[in-house]
Amino acid sequence: QRLANLREEGVIGTARLLADFAEAGHKSLMSIANTVTNDGLDRMARGMSEARVVHLVGLRRAFAVVSNMAYLFDKLGIPANLHYGAGMLNAEGTIFPGDVLFAATFAPFSEETIRLAETIAGRGITVYGLTDTERCPLAEWASEVLIAREDEVAGFRSLNASLTLTTTLAVAVRALARPS
Repeated sequence: QRLANLREEGVIGTARLLADFAEAGHKSLMSIANTVTNDGLDRMARGMSEARVVHLVGLRRAFAVVSNMAYLFDKLGIPANLHYGAGMLNAEGTIFPGDVLFAATFAPFSEETIRLAETIAGRGITVYGLTDTERCPLAEWASEVLIAREDEVAGFRSLNASLTLTTTLAVAVRALARPS
């Protein structure tokens, strides 16, 4: 259906698509200045920098965001564990006191991500979240939730704001972490 809409709008040319996605990405990046508070981002970075291990979960579209964070944490020397639901294995047994969970989910929210966040928070372990709306169920259990709204082109959304925000977070975590 989304591709049919592009055809109807006459947006099939690659130059036009590139321009439209670039504009949407720019708008998304500008919007995080309005939705993310420095205090919330600072608290999240400090909490993650003090964790024994940062656990990352995000499925479907959010997987690209948390897998990039896992890559960055690896390069920055931050202990992290990427949970991705392979084989529908339950990851909660690998998350311990002193760890934190960073959960990313975008509307319509991943039930598996929400369930893991709820379970982990119920055990007294800190949960941080990333989503695209204040109505995300993560807000009920997460200590902090970052909002990254992505502009769309014919129903397709890139992850410019989310990736920029989580890259900022990863670098801040390394800057705040105790030297190893």
